[in-house]
Amino acid sequence: VIESVPMNYFIKWISNNMNS
Repeated sequence: VIESVPMNYFIKWISNNMNS
């Protein structure tokens, strides 16, 4: 788990990529 970046941001990024 990368503590440098919040888990929410990571999930949001993946969600965005999957949607687009």
